[in-house]
Amino acid sequence: MTEEFDYTENNLCFVTEEEIVKGDSCRFTYEYDAWVSEDGQKMIDEWVQSGMQTENMDWKIIHTEWYAQDEEEATMIDENMGFYDD
Repeated sequence: MTEEFDYTENNLCFVTEEEIVKGDSCRFTYEYDAWVSEDGQKMIDEWVQSGMQTENMDWKIIHTEWYAQDEEEATMIDENMGFYDD
């Protein structure tokens, strides 16, 4: 799910705490009302792929939120393409 990043507001990545500059890819987390840079997204993805071996409740919440959004979007695309028609 893609949101429009507003460069006039706080432009720090929630995960890396580094500045998100214009043109960078980023994703919004509604749970924390914050943006996550592409590097921050990669960090979360790698953490998930490694089996979430370290405790990080913030990342777990963000991953769960995004997974649900992505699944909902995929289902809507499938329905629009007629994959669920009988």
